[in-house]
Amino acid sequence: MAHKKDLLDTIYLHQRSVWLAGRDQKVTDLLLEHPSISKQHAVIQFRYITSTNEYGDKSSKVKPYLIDLESANGTKVNGKPVEASRFVEMVDGDVVTFGESEREYVIMLPPP
Repeated sequence: MAHKKDLLDTIYLHQRSVWLAGRDQKVTDLLLEHPSISKQHAVIQFRYITSTNEYGDKSSKVKPYLIDLESANGTKVNGKPVEASRFVEMVDGDVVTFGESEREYVIMLPPP
């Protein structure tokens, strides 16, 4: 029988435009305490993106992006490793893991 993982905490990411995640409690905004996680492991950044559809209508929204800071043990989104130093757009329901930690972070975005 599979046991449901405990929901530990809710972090309201939209309260800041940038979050530094890692083990270094002096500088990180999101402290991740696991030996496989780098001191400065990854950044979640909100970017204001403007796009134009095929009719020339512009729409703008704020979207979260994740970048792995060339950490020793990597970052995964939905179980897939993300390329270091490349911004990856995150969508509602994405599951993020850092290093070898089994703790999962689920991205929950407000409705558009």
